Amino acid sequence: MVVKKFNFLSVLFSLMLVSPGIVSADTLTIRPNAQGYYDDWVNVGCGSGLFEWQCVDEDPASILDYLYTRGKNKYESFAFQDSGLTSETINDVTLYFYGQEYSRSKYKFQPLIRSGSTNYLGSLKSLTSGYSYSSENYVNNPATGSAWTVSQIDALEAGMKSYSSNPGGKIAQVYAVVNYSGSVISDSCFDSDGGLILTTLGNVSGYLNQNYYVHTDFCIDSTMIREYSCSNSFSYEWDTSCAGNITTSCLNGRCI
Repeated sequence: MVVKKFNFLSVLFSLMLVSPGIVSADTLTIRPNAQGYYDDWVNVGCGSGLFEWQCVDEDPASILDYLYTRGKNKYESFAFQDSGLTSETINDVTLYFYGQEYSRSKYKFQPLIRSGSTNYLGSLKSLTSGYSYSSENYVNNPATGSAWTVSQIDALEAGMKSYSSNPGGKIAQVYAVVNYSGSVISDSCFDSDGGLILTTLGNVSGYLNQNYYVHTDFCIDSTMIREYSCSNSFSYEWDTSCAGNITTSCLNGRCI
């Protein structure tokens, strides 16, 4: 039996406060969606190499998977999903990092923006024994010294570098908040596998209330799967059993 779960509160909130394309907003959040040039940090709970961005893309933050290092001058960078903006004015960009120290002597890192083949390092950050947020604000694009453009936001590659002394830390979430002036981004939903395809690992992504989201199919247990799908501009989630449908068991977010 398929159980349909509709994100009623989120949709109700959006209908009350945001009519897509009509009400203006000042900020939007963009999150990693691919690996950048660097993958020097060690991952816990997610794939290595091209998949390390999945350690830090969650919303809300999860400390079940994260990236860590205890070595000096270790780089990690991510590509971010497109903003959806067109001709808006970009006022500033702020990078956020949710992390904690690796140990009492391993706790310093710097935000990183990479443009072309050049790295631009932000101010030194010191992590503490408990998870908390660090941030770095960029009024201008450090690569040009001028105001950001929409195309530069859409090409953003950012991450972090461990410092040369007391280097290290654990980072469980990275995202960028874009402050802009102009029109609104409409609510949207895109399904990578085209619907309720239980044998394919997929995800839904889009915007809700100006904020980017991504939900990936996953196994609830060895036979139950949570499959995400779209209806109009909003995401749904479905809990169903693989047994009696297509196959008998669930593994890595799909029925097999």
